[in-house]
Amino acid sequence: MWCWLVSHGSLLLQQAEEAKPWVESAKKLDNALQKIKSKIEQRLKKIEKRPTFVNALSYLKDPGRISGLKKDFDKTLVSFQVRTNLITGAKLAAIERRLHDDRILDSLRDPSIVRENPTQACLEGTRVDLIEHIMTWCRNTGDSENQLMLLTAVAGAGKTSIVLTIAERCASEGDVTLLLRFFFKAGERSWPDFLFSSIARALADHDPVYRTFITSALRNDPTASFAMQFEKLVAPPLLHKPPPSDRPVIIIIDALDECDKEVFESLAEILGDEVPRLPSSIKYFITSRQFDLDCAKFICFQLQKLKKLHRDLRRHLQDEDKMVQKISERANGLFIWISTIFRYMKTANKDPVRALESLLDAGAKRPAVPAEKMMDDLYTSILNQCAWEDEDFAHDYPVVMGAIFVAQEPLSITAWDTILSPFLKSSVRYVLAELAPLLSGVEDNCTPVRILHQSFRDFIVDRINSSISPHCSPVGVETENARVALRCIEILNQDLCSARGLGLIENLSETDEMPRIPPKELSEQFHYACRHVVYHLSGVQEPSEGFARSVDFYLAESLNSLYIALSNLGRHSEALPFIEESVELCHQLVAIHPGSYTPDLAMSLNNLYNSLSDLGRHSEALPFIEECVKIRCQLVGVNPGAYTPKLVNSVENLFRI
Repeated sequence: MWCWLVSHGSLLLQQAEEAKPWVESAKKLDNALQKIKSKIEQRLKKIEKRPTFVNALSYLKDPGRISGLKKDFDKTLVSFQVRTNLITGAKLAAIERRLHDDRILDSLRDPSIVRENPTQACLEGTRVDLIEHIMTWCRNTGDSENQLMLLTAVAGAGKTSIVLTIAERCASEGDVTLLLRFFFKAGERSWPDFLFSSIARALADHDPVYRTFITSALRNDPTASFAMQFEKLVAPPLLHKPPPSDRPVIIIIDALDECDKEVFESLAEILGDEVPRLPSSIKYFITSRQFDLDCAKFICFQLQKLKKLHRDLRRHLQDEDKMVQKISERANGLFIWISTIFRYMKTANKDPVRALESLLDAGAKRPAVPAEKMMDDLYTSILNQCAWEDEDFAHDYPVVMGAIFVAQEPLSITAWDTILSPFLKSSVRYVLAELAPLLSGVEDNCTPVRILHQSFRDFIVDRINSSISPHCSPVGVETENARVALRCIEILNQDLCSARGLGLIENLSETDEMPRIPPKELSEQFHYACRHVVYHLSGVQEPSEGFARSVDFYLAESLNSLYIALSNLGRHSEALPFIEESVELCHQLVAIHPGSYTPDLAMSLNNLYNSLSDLGRHSEALPFIEECVKIRCQLVGVNPGAYTPKLVNSVENLFRI
C-alpha cells in the first residue's frame, strides 16, 4: 500500500508539474477577460445613469470604444490559443519520445512479478542477528567491503523468508534502495538473460540518466546475449553515475541454484569477476541451496579459459587438482584475488605456470591472512614484474596512474594521451601495457580505462612499500590533480570557441528544452574538461606560476566571450566591464610571457575599442585602438599571412574616429 501511495503520489506531482504551463495560460486569459468585463460593467453603469441622447452622442463621438474592447478580447483569445497549441505540440512530442523509448524497453525480457504471501517473511523476533548482519552489510559501502553476499542453506531452511524480510527492510528504510528482487525458477526463469534484462529495466525506471544509456544501447544492439547485457546495459550506466554511498542500491537474487546448468559457470564468472568492478554502492545479495559455488569451481573455470589461450599449458601443468587446491587455499574465499592473478597470467608476456607459482609463493601463506594484506601482497608481486629499469616507464608511471586515480569518470587511452602528453616521455598505452593485469580497457584505445578494484588505488596511494623498486615513484594525487586541472583549462582555452553549436541561442524562451550539441562535435577530453574542470580546480592547494597563468588566460578568454554575447544582445553598458577586465588580465599575461599572449591582448584591445564606440565614448576608445594597431603591426612583421587581415580591420577602426 505504501509503495502504491508513493508511486501514485510521484505521478500526481509529475502531472501537476506538466500542467503548470496550461494553468498559467488559463490564468492570463482569465485576467484579461476580467479586465474586459470590468470595463464593460463600468460602461453599463454610466449608460444607465445618463439620458439616452447623451449616450447616443457619446457613441457618435467615440464609436470605436466597443470595437476596441472586442479587439482586446480577440487578441487575448488568439494569444491563448497559440500558446496552448505550442505547449500541446511540445508535450505531445515529449510523450511520443517517451512512448518510443518505452517500446524499446519493452524488448527487454522482464519477467512478471511474483507476489508472495507476506506471511512467508520471517516472524517478528526470529533470526534477528542474521537479519541485522545482512542489513549492516547492505549499508556498508567501504571499498574493502565485499559487494556480493551469498547465503546458502538446504532446501526448506527459510532462505526465501529471509529474502522477503530483507526486501521489506530495504523498501521501507530510507538509507538503502531496493532496485530488484529476482527469483530464478527452473523451467520458467532459469536463464541469466531474464536476470540482467530485469536489472536493466529496473535501472531505466529508477533514473532518467540510466534510461538514456539503456535505450541507446538497445537501439544499437537489441538482441545481445546475457553476458553482453551485463556489459552494455547494466555496467555502463552504473559506472557513469554511481548510486550515492549514503544510499546504496541492493539487488536481491533468490534461488541461484535453479539457474540453468549450461550457463551457470558464465553467470558465476560475471558475478565473481565483473560485479567487484562496479561502484561499491552496488550490492548483490544472493541465496542458493548448498552447492559448489566456491572458489574451486571458479578456479577450474578460469584454468579452462587459460588453457585455450596458452595451448601448451596442459603439458606443463602436471597436477591440475593440486594447483586448484593451492590457489583456493591462498585465495581464502577472495574472488577478486583469483580474478586478478588469472588476469595477470593472461596479459603478462611470461610463462603462465611460472608466473602463477611466483604469485602463489609471494607473501604469507596462512589461511587467516586479512583480505587487505592478501591483495597488497598480490599487487606488490605484479608491480615487481614491471619494467622499472626503463626510464620512460618509471617517469610516466606516477603521472598516468595518478591521473586515472583522480579522474571523475573513466577515459579512453586516446583521451588520456591528449590530456597527459605534455607531461609524458612515452605514450599512455606503453605505461598501461605494463599494468594491464590491474586495469580494464587497455586492449582498445577507445575503451574507458578502469582500475579493477578500489583496493589497488588504496594500495598505491596509501600503503605501497619501497621494496618494489627504487625507480617506483610514489603517486601524489594532489600533484596529478593539479596537472589534470591545468590540462582541462588548456583544453577549454583551445577548443571552447571552436566547438560547433555553442554561442547565442536565439528565441530560447520559446523553446521547450535547451538545444543539444551533437556528441560527435565534442571530443572525449573536451567533454570531460567541461564537466569536471571546477572539481579539479577546487582541489588545487598551491597553484604553480604556470597554472595561475593558464587560469588567468582562460578567464580573459571567457570574459571576452561574455562581452561578445552581451554586445550581440545590445547590452553595451553591461558588456563594458567584462572586456575591460579581459584587457587588464591580458596585459598581465603579456608582461610575463609576451610571445604567447600578445595576439590575445590585441584582440581584447580591439573589442574594448568597439565597446566604448558603441556607447559613443569615442575619445576614450582612441588609445586602445592605437595600441591595438601598434601591436598588430609588430605581429605582421613576424607572420604577415596570419595577422595582416586583422591589422587592416584595426586600421579601419582607427580611421573611423
